[in-house]
Amino acid sequence: MDYLLKDRLARLGPAVAQALEQSKLRQGRERAEEASRASEQRFALFMDNLPGIAWIKDNQRRYVYANKTLRHLVLRGRHWFGKSDDEIWPEQFAARYRATDQQVIKTKVPQETIETVLHGEEKRIALISKFPILNDQGEVNFICGIGIDITERKQAEERMGEQAEIINRAQDAIIVRDFETNRITFWNTGAQRLYGWTADEAVGRFIGELIFADPSEVESVSAALVSSGEFHGEIRQVTKDKKELIVSSRATLVRRDDGSPRSVLI
Repeated sequence: MDYLLKDRLARLGPAVAQALEQSKLRQGRERAEEASRASEQRFALFMDNLPGIAWIKDNQRRYVYANKTLRHLVLRGRHWFGKSDDEIWPEQFAARYRATDQQVIKTKVPQETIETVLHGEEKRIALISKFPILNDQGEVNFICGIGIDITERKQAEERMGEQAEIINRAQDAIIVRDFETNRITFWNTGAQRLYGWTADEAVGRFIGELIFADPSEVESVSAALVSSGEFHGEIRQVTKDKKELIVSSRATLVRRDDGSPRSVLI
């Protein structure tokens, strides 16, 4: 009887050790799985709260991930997983997306472009950044992309460009100078006709030295602008070929949001 008990006890030790080892392995797998789930949750939370669209494609340009913003605003119920742009978008859009994807695959370096993106039927303008994820052999495994809607910014830039073009084409001389440095920052074609200097020659120069017969008058004009915000009067000025002019000048002080002087529109 003692022999049988000892034999069983002898075999019990390795069995217990094996069971403990299996338990440790199981706990390790569970911890690894839990850590993986937590990592995936953090990734999803981060991507879904980006102020823009984000996606991942495999090296065949098929979508394997799309964040919430992309799914809700752009894809809008389209079947996208495992599909390429050619299967989702009209050819005019798919061709542009395909070209930049292929550039990322070819060069293996990030690419930044401005692309038109469909939000339903509405066309929006987005700043797109694409970059590759490489495998151990240095080949592209995935193409990742992030897009920020810049439609309003581009529209504002276009409006500003149109306004600048209108001002530039005006018959009257229009000049803008920095209030603090007195350097010219804008010079239209009217100013070129009046003074003889081109915009390339004038921008960046001190206005007093370039067109004022008496450079000290710049400070007198600035003092009047600080006092009332405007100046109107006759000023002795000179052209590129040293011809003296008496110019009826009107200047307006442009202030920053905090009220401090920024520039002078002449």
